[in-house]
Amino acid sequence: MFSILTNKLRSLSGHTAVLEACDWDEDLMDQSFVDLELMLKEYSGISIDSLNNHVRKGMRKKKYDDAIIKSLLELIRVEVESEITTIRGEA
Repeated sequence: MFSILTNKLRSLSGHTAVLEACDWDEDLMDQSFVDLELMLKEYSGISIDSLNNHVRKGMRKKKYDDAIIKSLLELIRVEVESEITTIRGEA
């Protein structure tokens, strides 16, 4: 599931915010998505709050700026909310 989420995050128009947070450094943005994917694969919890904490701690260990982390977490939030809305609509 998280690999699908990561692919969607990369393709969202909101990724521009991540690129901007990376000072328009595309290599840094690409690496941030690679590292985010690793964080998502390592995650085994069930709540969005614990996911956010897991990602935040992991990305800080990798020395990412808080602006980049915030942008990535916002993309996750938007995508998760979209999935929840879709699921509720199907029920």
